[in-house]
Amino acid sequence: MRRLIPATLITLFVLGMFYPFISGYVHARFGKQEDRSALIGQWVGLVQLQPLEGQHQPPSEEHGAAIMTITFKPAMLSYLSKLQGTAEMTDYEYHVKGMETSGFMTPFNPQEGHFSVRTEGTKGDAALTGTLEGRFNKGTLTITAFRTPQFYITGILRRGDNASYQQRVNEMKNMPTTPAQGDTHGR
Repeated sequence: MRRLIPATLITLFVLGMFYPFISGYVHARFGKQEDRSALIGQWVGLVQLQPLEGQHQPPSEEHGAAIMTITFKPAMLSYLSKLQGTAEMTDYEYHVKGMETSGFMTPFNPQEGHFSVRTEGTKGDAALTGTLEGRFNKGTLTITAFRTPQFYITGILRRGDNASYQQRVNEMKNMPTTPAQGDTHGR
């Protein structure tokens, strides 16, 4: 009996230490949809690759230079509000680049808000290493500024999956890659 009490106390202490991590992860993964962050899931859309210097165009559905997919999920062994992400981008020359985000805290409102996260290019390619700033509102994710060593990226992404990403990449053959002369809106 004397051994049982210390063993029980130690077990309860260990469980108490890990409870916030386990319960936060389980709630983020399987909790009510309205309580989870609207960022969780896969996003697909058109992005614009622009030179680092000069005037940057706002995101537009009518002109783009790449198709991007980003998938956000709850960070393992983390509280509810911490997310991590992976992304892939295929440009107009069919170069595929990947990135991962570091863990970041989502805004207080789970259905809309602004966020900023550091990114790291995958496979030793630093093309998508930088800082991604965005805002989301239920079904729309807007990349307001994504500064990398090579590009300034903006774009609008919507809920999607791998099939919609591949479909958008295939459709990209018919998209213009540069704006018309004298057109400041990329149309």
